[in-house]
Amino acid sequence: MRIITPFAFAVTVAAAATVQAPAPAVAADVFAGKQLTIIAGYRPGGGVDNNARLVGAHIGRHIPGAPTIINKNMPGAGGARLANWLYNKADKDGLTVAVPGRSWMMSRLLKDPGVRFDPLKFDYIGSLGPVPYYLFVRADSGIRSLDDLKKSKREVVFGGLTKRASNYVVPALLGADGWPVKALHGYKGTANILLAIEQKEVVGMYASYSTIQNNRGDLIDNKVLVPIASAGGGKASGKLQALPEYMSAKARGVYKLVTAPSTWGVPVVAPPGTDEEALSILRAAYDRMVKDPAFLADAKKRGIEAEQPNTGPEVQAVIADVLNGADEDSVKAYLAYVQRTTKKK
Repeated sequence: MRIITPFAFAVTVAAAATVQAPAPAVAADVFAGKQLTIIAGYRPGGGVDNNARLVGAHIGRHIPGAPTIINKNMPGAGGARLANWLYNKADKDGLTVAVPGRSWMMSRLLKDPGVRFDPLKFDYIGSLGPVPYYLFVRADSGIRSLDDLKKSKREVVFGGLTKRASNYVVPALLGADGWPVKALHGYKGTANILLAIEQKEVVGMYASYSTIQNNRGDLIDNKVLVPIASAGGGKASGKLQALPEYMSAKARGVYKLVTAPSTWGVPVVAPPGTDEEALSILRAAYDRMVKDPAFLADAKKRGIEAEQPNTGPEVQAVIADVLNGADEDSVKAYLAYVQRTTKKK
């Protein structure tokens, strides 16, 4: 049953279904009669919120004690507002977890003012894993490959959201690398970028298939948009050229940072120091959930890729590898790109 409540945040309540298999009474006692809140770091309707609600719709069946599951939203600062709250104010009893987003962890490298958390100290529960990204362009642009893009006689314009969004920074990297590419940021949402593509205001976008399918799947179905290169994340489909192989060494260093979030997906996290027993139960429930046929069918229906899930410790290790292994020159170069102001008019 789904109930809309009059909270300031958008809230959805779903009664958790019966646990699939009997569990020890001591495990059931942790969550029996309780309420588990899952908070998304973006507004309702977007990709991060969709991920959080997918988990909310299914994880209850795998938690002993069958807690009530509530989905909320706390948007702001690309997920960093929620991460700040979770790190500093949330209870550590295991009854509150969050899905802040994909790239909020990068704030540590960028030394963002107002960030009051260490991303490596959260207790990670799990992630649906890496998501393949691509360079998409209009089919009528005449561009069919990276070779075509690099040799284009006309400037090829890509649309992006914010200065730190990968759909802006990746094309901006190509432009700075000498390609005839221009990146614009300032679009309010993915749907706005796709509308700009449809109206020929811009030619392309850096995105995953699911991002486009969830917003304007007709642009792919009708072959208005076509992929010309695989560009980060999980295992790409087809025989497309790989973007990093066509970039300079300097650009590849920044590219690794920009696309890092696509390699770990959208993790579910708990506050640092969460009760160990509750954390263990949540991690085990998440691991069971991602193998559940009903969950996988719902993920497919929602356009969410869930074929390469990571456990909590696995996703934490991937994030630590990126944050601890970033070289200073690449971080400085990345900052230079996100501080640009090539905004759409």
